Formats: sequence, structure tokens, C-alpha cells
Amino acid sequence: MSDIFHKDVSFSFVDTIIKTILLTPQHQYQLLTKRVECMAKYFERRDVPSNVWLGVTVESKSVKNRIGVLRGIEAPVHFLSCEPLLEDFDRLILTILIG
Repeated sequence: MSDIFHKDVSFSFVDTIIKTILLTPQHQYQLLTKRVECMAKYFERRDVPSNVWLGVTVESKSVKNRIGVLRGIEAPVHFLSCEPLLEDFDRLILTILIG
């Protein structure tokens, strides 16, 4: 596992990964990042493939804003990785849409 939205990974390299994803529709891919702003920038001008789930790591209250950025990216599936969970989130409102 690696974060393809790391600052040292070029968008042209991510394009190469996405091309492979598009060639393998029988697989589901999960793209997980802490750098959701970079993910959002990448997908501003590109569609998320139908076999890709987009996710963010949210380990503390101070980074809950990542969830809102993730929600703003149109994708078939969004997910959260809440580990290592470093503190109680208090309230976390999630919406599940089916259909």
C-alpha cells in the first residue's frame, strides 16, 4: 500500500496507474490518502473510474475537514480509514446513499 497522492508523485504517474485500473475492470481499487486536497485537485479534470473507491485517513478531530473535501469528489464509493484513532470524534455525521 502506498499513497499515490504524495507530494513527490507526479500526476502523470497517477495517470499511468489509472490507465492500469481502467484496463482491469474486474478488480475494485481503493485509493486511500491523507492528502485529500491533492486527490481533489487530480480529479478536478478527471473522472473517477467506476471500479475505484476513494478514501481518506481521519485519525483525530483536527483533520475531520478531510471528510468534507472527500465528499466533494464525485466517486462511486467514498470510505474512511479511522486508524490509528487517536481521540474521540465527539459527533461524526455520515450519510449512506444506496442506489
